[in-house]
Amino acid sequence: MACRILTILSPLGLSFLAFCVSYSSGRTAAEWKSRVVYQVVTDRFAFTSKSPTSQCSVGDNYCKGTFKGIQRNLDYIAGLGVNAIWISPFTLNTNDSSGDIDYFGRWPLDIYQINPSFGTRQDLIDLVNACHSRDIWVMADLVIRNMGYQDGCRINFCPSTNNFEKFTPFDKLEHYDARSTWLNNLPKLNHTNNFVRTTLINWVRDLSEEFSFDGFRLDNVDGISEEFLEELNNSTQIFMIGQTSTSGRELAEYQRVLDSVFDRNVYFNLNTFFGGSGGSKGYYHIPDSLSLRRDWFADGAVLGGYLDNHDVSRFIDRYSGDYTRLRNALAYLLMAEWIPFIYYGTEQGRSFSSSSSSLWPFYVEERSLYQFISTILNHRKSLFGSAVSDYQNVAQVECSYGTTFYSFTRKTTFVIISNRGYLFSPGHLIRKHPFDKGTELVNIFDSTDKVTVQENGTFYVTLENGGPKIYSGGTHLGQSLLLVMAICLLILF
Repeated sequence: MACRILTILSPLGLSFLAFCVSYSSGRTAAEWKSRVVYQVVTDRFAFTSKSPTSQCSVGDNYCKGTFKGIQRNLDYIAGLGVNAIWISPFTLNTNDSSGDIDYFGRWPLDIYQINPSFGTRQDLIDLVNACHSRDIWVMADLVIRNMGYQDGCRINFCPSTNNFEKFTPFDKLEHYDARSTWLNNLPKLNHTNNFVRTTLINWVRDLSEEFSFDGFRLDNVDGISEEFLEELNNSTQIFMIGQTSTSGRELAEYQRVLDSVFDRNVYFNLNTFFGGSGGSKGYYHIPDSLSLRRDWFADGAVLGGYLDNHDVSRFIDRYSGDYTRLRNALAYLLMAEWIPFIYYGTEQGRSFSSSSSSLWPFYVEERSLYQFISTILNHRKSLFGSAVSDYQNVAQVECSYGTTFYSFTRKTTFVIISNRGYLFSPGHLIRKHPFDKGTELVNIFDSTDKVTVQENGTFYVTLENGGPKIYSGGTHLGQSLLLVMAICLLILF
């Protein structure tokens, strides 16, 4: 049981209410719709004590980031405006035969032990508790497809061996799928084996109980039987999102057995859009992919949206350091109809030596991209709140679009992005939109930038230097105030 103090706005001014609540572990798919997730690679985020002044450059080895390092920098994470973090896998890992380690944590040796490079069990419990005290949810990353490297094996070579004695708890040949091709020579578990199935399900239940995680990201669910995934998903009430290399209609099949998957379809189409030039037809891919998503998926609002992560190059590197394109992409990511995932370091806009370089020493809250993201997320929160609301159930309504721009609304917010980068300063006549005549729209980045819907139902937007714009319809503030007053009256009386 935890006691919390709330500051609320009432008709009489600011009131402070202390109340006791029990923080329940595990959140449903519907509850996760209100979250924006910051992906943290534990080893590359922060030291337990003050991090070094130079970036880590050890390659495939440990950089010494820890759970305590994440906890020590929660002010930095919260200041960005996110309200959830996804931490990388934390179980004890193997090395491969060349001595390389997987600092991300995808080569399990013993699923019951915490990797001491990241800290202790208590350190992880303390991190989750510290996050919950700030209303930041924690998503744990689980490897359920495979175990780590057998002795003598590495990514591109593995002798014929069936010796699994070193693995815990899957130490027998029967625990592995001899019929399946093993990804990177990592031994794939046999999910039709009763011991494997029940052990993994009990393990996930125990983790949720011990650490009070709010959700799980399942690493590499390709090739895992749908029956097992559905059984695992139904074994708890905790949100589960799967990572897969699948795309197209086949991607939607996973939502029949899991709460969610990462939306690779829109990810690829965003890359097509932002890689386009003036004559590109890439802009069609965004509306087309959204149309197909509504046909294919049971609930597109719980899909995971991303620009980059540990498996792909950083967005800023793919587009030659074009920060204008990155800002446009972030505006889409953070306001579109899905659960946004931000990869650590994106907010610093640095061109990293690899997609998983250390964040230190770059913890600059004054950096323009950090402030840009914070402004969007503060607007999002003021408009829709951080509680479960109708935000993710309000459709992404497409407005006018063309070869160089795309626009849409979410509730009373109008978003317009461009794919031309900083060299382009176009003006766009917006004909298709849901606003009434006379509606004044105000730019959330510059309150002096206002546009008004004309009598003919159109309005004109200029994108200075090709940057994105997000306009507020101006009606949500009064609605929010009425809602807060109603809540206050319910609490007080």
